[in-house]
Amino acid sequence: MKRNSIFIVIVFLISMILSCDTSMWENPCQNCYQDKPTEGILAVNLSTGSQNKLLEVRIIRGRLENGMEYLRDSINTHYKEYWVEVGSYYTVEAHYLVDGKHYKVVDGDRVTVYLEVHA
Repeated sequence: MKRNSIFIVIVFLISMILSCDTSMWENPCQNCYQDKPTEGILAVNLSTGSQNKLLEVRIIRGRLENGMEYLRDSINTHYKEYWVEVGSYYTVEAHYLVDGKHYKVVDGDRVTVYLEVHA
């Protein structure tokens, strides 16, 4: 009897492996990337005021101290998105004029891609 049970289990496993329906062996993720994106969004939030209708912005790939300039832009809005390479650190430098004095504001972040699964 024990031999019959082992035989049935082996036949069942072989039939599952040779089955046309392989969905049970695959990752059922429908939101997964087929290929990892190479670009992502670097979002720049700025404070605009009455003295700063147009802000000069410089984006640097890398840190401020040792990075290379990626682009320069003039922004007349408080928010702008830039498409940049994923996996790199970017520094954003904005120039403000307040009460006749010039100020430089610096911030940075790494642009990464992560998988977001919605159940």
